[in-house]
Amino acid sequence: MAKTKEEAKVEIEVEKGKKERSYEARLMFSDKAFSIDIPIRWAKFNTKEVDAEYPMVFRNSKGEEVRNKTWVEDKVVETGEDEKEGWLTCKPEMKTKMRKAWTTPDGETTKEYTAFQIVDGKENAVEKNKKSDEFKVLALKDIAEYEDWQPEETAGLYKVWAEKSLGVWSLGQFVKKYLITDNKFAVIKISTGTSYKEYYGLIKPVIKGTGFGLTMKISRVKIDWEKGDALMEFLKEKPAEEIAKTKPKVGLADL
Repeated sequence: MAKTKEEAKVEIEVEKGKKERSYEARLMFSDKAFSIDIPIRWAKFNTKEVDAEYPMVFRNSKGEEVRNKTWVEDKVVETGEDEKEGWLTCKPEMKTKMRKAWTTPDGETTKEYTAFQIVDGKENAVEKNKKSDEFKVLALKDIAEYEDWQPEETAGLYKVWAEKSLGVWSLGQFVKKYLITDNKFAVIKISTGTSYKEYYGLIKPVIKGTGFGLTMKISRVKIDWEKGDALMEFLKEKPAEEIAKTKPKVGLADL
C-alpha cells in the first residue's frame, strides 16, 4: 500500500532525527524598508564524526571488552543500543541503590581496565590527559576563519586573562602586535579536564575602549559547510509562493 503524504513526511523526519535532532521555528524581522517572517529549523552542531573516526574501546586484563554500566542491585540497567548487542540488561527497580562498574557482556565486573583508541583499524593504548597548565601557541590564523571552527557543545566559551601587571602588559603587547594588527586569532592545544579528549583552544581578542579581553573557544574540527545541509545559496529571484505571516509572541525585554 502506498504511503500517504503525511506518513512519508513522518518517515523522513524520523530518519533525519537519527542523524540530528532539529526543531522548527520562525525568523522574523521588520523595519520601514524590509520585513520577513520565515519558517526555519535549528539544531546543535556536534562532533560525533570525530569520535566515530577515532573510536575508543576499553578492555580488562583478559582482553575482553568492558563498558561502564549502571547496576541496580545485581542487574545491569538497560542502556540504549547495548540491549541489541547482547549485553546483560534488565529494567531498573525503584528505590534501590545504583552503582557504576566496568562490565563485560557476561556481567563480569572489574576495576582494572586499559583504554585503546582505534586508528586505521589498530588499537593503541592511551591514557587520560591532565588539565593543561601550559598554553603553547601553535599557529596564528586569520580571524575570518574563526567561525568555521565548530565549538564543542559541552565546553562553552572561556575567558583568558593575566592577574599581575607585568603579565597584563606582556599579554597586551602580544595581542596588539600579533592578533589585532593582522586580524588573527591564536591556536593552542588544550585538555579541559581528566579525559581522553584533547581540543584546540581558539583565542580571540575583544577590544573595549582602552582595554582588551580574550575569549577562548574549544573546538576539535572545522565545520564542513559543503558536506552539511546548512549551506544555502543566495537566490537570484524571489520565489513565487508567499509565506504566511504569524503574530510574534512576547519574548525578552527590548534591547
